Amino acid sequence: MQCEVVTAHGDTAKQQTMCRPPKTTEMDADAAAEHWAKRALMVGLLRSISGMVLTPVVPGILKSALDGDQAKVAMYQADWIFYGSAIQLIIGPVCGAIGDGKLGRKPILVGCALLQALGACAVLAAHEGLLGPLQLWSAWLLRQVATVAAMTTTSASISDAYAHDRTKIAKTAARLGGMQMGVGMLLGPALGATIASKYGPRGTGLVAILGGTLALMGQLLLVPEARRGSMGTKTEVRNPFVAPLRLFSEGAPLRYLACASLCQALCRGESAVYSPFMVDIWGAGPKGLALTMTVVGATFAASQALLVGPLVKKFGAAGALRLGYACSTLQRVIWSYYTYPGIMLVGLALGSPGFGADSIIQQLALDYHPSSTPPRGELAASFSSLGTLGVLASSKALGFLFAWGAPRGWPGAPFAVGAAASFCAFSCASLGARAKAKTA
Repeated sequence: MQCEVVTAHGDTAKQQTMCRPPKTTEMDADAAAEHWAKRALMVGLLRSISGMVLTPVVPGILKSALDGDQAKVAMYQADWIFYGSAIQLIIGPVCGAIGDGKLGRKPILVGCALLQALGACAVLAAHEGLLGPLQLWSAWLLRQVATVAAMTTTSASISDAYAHDRTKIAKTAARLGGMQMGVGMLLGPALGATIASKYGPRGTGLVAILGGTLALMGQLLLVPEARRGSMGTKTEVRNPFVAPLRLFSEGAPLRYLACASLCQALCRGESAVYSPFMVDIWGAGPKGLALTMTVVGATFAASQALLVGPLVKKFGAAGALRLGYACSTLQRVIWSYYTYPGIMLVGLALGSPGFGADSIIQQLALDYHPSSTPPRGELAASFSSLGTLGVLASSKALGFLFAWGAPRGWPGAPFAVGAAASFCAFSCASLGARAKAKTA
């Protein structure tokens, strides 16, 4: 409280003390939000890296638990993708609704970090013969779901920070989710493979447990609640299970943006054909697969850190999104007809602006929503559900398309479908920007 003595001039001079509350400057709010973003970034990076450390060793542990039956291993891995995506469709909107409500986002992130740490313990126990394949499969599935739930909730927290200040804070927070994923893909598998080569799967499991525990403690002790205080307000919690459908009824700009996100999400089903493509067409082994994942992760992280900000500054969020989708279309056109490693790497570099699409959509969703106080958790979870729906709808279809095209000399057929989906996303994003301009 700031107080000062003032003199009242009149017939009788009087002195009185007047007190008024201190002014809360915008600079203070910006500093608090940026401080949150930096802490959340450190904890999120640790969580992402520790989450990917086990990736190189889990297939081997599962194969050993299944007595070397490679067919069952492939079936278990396919089920991870399918059932994990199905569960994410349910848990994503629920986490968004809970985060917008009284509980907040921090308890969700703490719970996800706990599940990730327990999942790492289960993997180590399976390696030691203490758990069977079904228990390992269930634990790894819960770990995957927890990772996605954490990413969804983090995206909502990023939206909270972005909604508070769309300039300075956006530079720190808007690319947080993408950077976590990219750096995790870049460093996690490489670190896990290096540790496994020297100390075996047991060493990798111990490192994953340690990293998960540190991420849990960091999330619990270092990162405050992002939704409350200066960076966000509590919103009305609505039915979470119809949240993705609600995107299509909130005005033309948001409807077109949702359609663009769903079309681009169909490309994510390509993950089902990456491994067989590289093994059957390139003849890649485990090291080749790890190297490819590292290159993709490096490209992802670099695009988030170096491209998204300058592109948004130069073209605006809507323009950067359209550019990203156009580059993704070009990338998949190249991949569909030229399957040589060098040319595909060139296509990957050309398509790098498209890696920032998800973070840009989080910004545009706030701008396109008709309400001045949009439910940010619901929006983040809804777009995450659209991405999951795209994987479910396209993964098996693209797998069958690869099986059809490879024997006929067209192994890049799935990427041709991806190019068409990216072009549709570009068209919908353009229509959304036009609709927003009309309503402005």
